Amino acid sequence: QAMAEQRKELKITRKTRKTEQYFNLRPLVDYDAVFIPDEPKVVGQILPTFAYRDVSGVQFLGINTWNSPELFSRAQNWAVGSLFTEAFYPESNSGMVKRFMARYRQTYDADPGAIEAMAFDAASLLELAISNGAQSRTEMREFLKGVSNYPGVTGRISWKDGAFTRNVSVLTIAKNGQVLAAPQEKPAER
Repeated sequence: QAMAEQRKELKITRKTRKTEQYFNLRPLVDYDAVFIPDEPKVVGQILPTFAYRDVSGVQFLGINTWNSPELFSRAQNWAVGSLFTEAFYPESNSGMVKRFMARYRQTYDADPGAIEAMAFDAASLLELAISNGAQSRTEMREFLKGVSNYPGVTGRISWKDGAFTRNVSVLTIAKNGQVLAAPQEKPAER
């Protein structure tokens, strides 16, 4: 409204290179973060669009598919500082994760991903139930319902409200494109 009045006062009737400032509205950014649950190919197109539209200071949030070198190669510096979650972070300093990584590489001559880590945790819980005397489905279920803060390679696992929960890794993109663990005050729970 104020811009329209200003154009009228200055008798500006059409948009030119010299007068475009009287036509272009600055974006109204009344949010702190944008969640984009998509693949790096799409995210690489979306993130630069915010800068093109003069939107800055917004935290970008994503999903585990962002844990890929492709995100930085497509979105470049616009991806720096973005946050996303992942069930398994192989670069963790945890001794348990390091041992799992070494055993997996030795056995399969490859690096494990999140699916392999979650399968390892599931099998470890079943092994623990059996070693604690569970001999039937009912006994197994009852044992698993009592799991609390089990130290898995994907984080601390607990049974809560009819489902397993675990701390997920919150990751970020560094200026060099490297995926790093994001500093956080309290672990996210999934």
